[in-house]
Amino acid sequence: MAKYSSEELSAILSKELRQALGSPGSEIAQLRLRNLQFFKSAAEGELAAPEITDRSSIVATDVADTVEWMLPSLMRIFATSKESMNCTAKKPQYAPGAKMASEYLRWLFWKKNRGFHTLYQWFKDALIQKVGFLKVSWEEIEEDAEESYQGLTAEQVSELLSDDDVKPIAQQSRQILVHDEMSEQPMPLEVFDITVKRVEKTGKCVVKPCPPEEVRIHPRARYGENFPFVAHVFYKSKQDLEADGYDLSNVGSDQGWSMEQIERVSTQTPWFYDQSDGEMQQYRVSECYIRLDQDEDGIAEWLKVFMIGETVMEWEKVDDHPFVFFCPAPMPHTFFGQCPADWAIEPQRLRTSLLRSMLDNVYLSVNQRTGVVEGQVNLDDLLNSRPGGIVRMTNPNALVPIGQGGLDSSAWNMVEWAEQWRETRTGFTRQSNGLNPDALADSNVGSMGVHVMAERADQRIELMARMAAEAVETLFRKMLRCVSMYQNIPEMMEVSGEWAEIDPRDWHKQFDIDVNVGLGAGGKDKQAAILAQLLPVQKEFVMAGAVDMAGPVQAARDMVSFMGLPDSDKYFPPAQPKPQGPSPEEIKAQATMAVEQFKAQLKAQSDHENAMLSAQVEQAKQEAQQAQQQAQQELDAQKKVFEQQLAQVEADKAREFEAWKAQLESNTRLAVAQITADSKPAAEGEATTEPEGPSEIAQAVAMLSQVVERLSQPRTVIRGPDNRIIGVQ
Repeated sequence: MAKYSSEELSAILSKELRQALGSPGSEIAQLRLRNLQFFKSAAEGELAAPEITDRSSIVATDVADTVEWMLPSLMRIFATSKESMNCTAKKPQYAPGAKMASEYLRWLFWKKNRGFHTLYQWFKDALIQKVGFLKVSWEEIEEDAEESYQGLTAEQVSELLSDDDVKPIAQQSRQILVHDEMSEQPMPLEVFDITVKRVEKTGKCVVKPCPPEEVRIHPRARYGENFPFVAHVFYKSKQDLEADGYDLSNVGSDQGWSMEQIERVSTQTPWFYDQSDGEMQQYRVSECYIRLDQDEDGIAEWLKVFMIGETVMEWEKVDDHPFVFFCPAPMPHTFFGQCPADWAIEPQRLRTSLLRSMLDNVYLSVNQRTGVVEGQVNLDDLLNSRPGGIVRMTNPNALVPIGQGGLDSSAWNMVEWAEQWRETRTGFTRQSNGLNPDALADSNVGSMGVHVMAERADQRIELMARMAAEAVETLFRKMLRCVSMYQNIPEMMEVSGEWAEIDPRDWHKQFDIDVNVGLGAGGKDKQAAILAQLLPVQKEFVMAGAVDMAGPVQAARDMVSFMGLPDSDKYFPPAQPKPQGPSPEEIKAQATMAVEQFKAQLKAQSDHENAMLSAQVEQAKQEAQQAQQQAQQELDAQKKVFEQQLAQVEADKAREFEAWKAQLESNTRLAVAQITADSKPAAEGEATTEPEGPSEIAQAVAMLSQVVERLSQPRTVIRGPDNRIIGVQ
């Protein structure tokens, strides 16, 4: 839902229009009117002749001289070389299309919109009336053409009228006889003679200068910054408005003229308040652009509101306003600055007064005043200063000449001072409009001094040119946006001798605008001379093989442009890349691809080596594990053998011990038996005998001690040649 109704919008805009800068009767409008009057140098208004008859009415032309001499310098900077404007890509992938976009925008401005004429009016408005205005808009064009067809059949007529752009105007039917192939007899056939009107609908980006008095600016606007309101107020006929589809039944007409319009066309249109009626009746139209939050989203957007009189006819949201401004000498923190006409007005006032005084003196010197004796001279004869005329008088002493003093040096010094003051004020000197013979006559100046003075005199024009370059850059940026938004079909254009299809619908997202006026190294003549000195150096580098031909060709093309010759392609076509050598973009792409391939190879090689190393580590682990398992198995086997041997030794010792024990027990029993036998008394008278040798008990004890000593001795492990255990000792 819209926040403001049509009535509320009308009230807001009417207030903005009344208080806007440039509105009729405002101070800016009066200053612009004054500048126009001084530029025309007519003896009217402030420059009107004295009321005394026969006095000089000459008007100095300082404003006109300053403007008309500065304007060619500005036009030469921008119109001589049409290649000063270029599109620059916002991203690397858009770079190949930048040249095509540049060529198209140049063709659109210089050819389709009469670029030289447009710049001329724009710059001249700015030099005279403080700020020049251009308007960039998309204009729908309908062209009607009548076409006549005869002898069409009903099917052909139906097919012709099926086109929505074709409308019938007149139609007539008639009968004709045709030969029937089947019956071989003539047969009647109804045919039609028809006249139609074909409407061709096209559109184009239009760049038009706006008269300064038709533009309204917000009172707090600042030059070069965004502001909330701007409007174009103009007059349009009833038939044009109705053709655009507007209902004027409840709208009143307004056929007023502003004072600036009257001053501009006073010598061409004597009927300033023409009361046209009928279809030619004029209506005041206000095309307003204002920043308002109409959709209530908390953000102020640009609205385009179309008003006829005080009635709002339609409104829509737009991205930006279509106006481009150029001020030769902007003032900080204000919108309207100064212009060369402002600087030359005071010198023109002074020089006008001096010239009139000097001419009056000359007139009085030629036709001196004369004293007469009343009644003795015929005054009619005296006032008729006809060569050889007779003056009737009654007394030869009746006439007394009244002498008029001549012009002394102080008067001429004053005139020279006024001329120097104008040069200081405007920056337009005698060196600016050609060679001054007095400068060469001065031996202290010389030719180089004259050149330096001329360059200094052009500094102010160069400063204006840089300000104009900023405005031209904005102009082409708005043109780029306009064709990107509204041109929905491709267009054919010849580029470098070849036809190409142009589709600018996405260009405003891909490109930016850069305007180079070429003022960094002096004028274009000086730049051409510098390039001429540079070419031999480039030639030596080319012959040495250090560089290719692209640099010298570009230098030659720039030199052609600086010389003022159009279309440098005719003289030096762009250098073609060598077939065997790739372009810098291709080299960069190839290098990037090679780096990526090298990275991939390096990664694959690293992955392969890591896999091999992992396999080797795993294999080493498995081998170590197998060796460990084998060693463990061998160790277990040796342990088992050792345990078996140890068990065998233990068993052998046990058997030996058991044998020894059995023997010991046997010996013990024998010894005990022997002792028992020996201890009994001798029976039957047998005598007692002593035992022979050691006692059996002592022998048994000795054997037991040996066995214990043997068992307590440490055992020795016996290993073979391969360090394996083969036994225990």
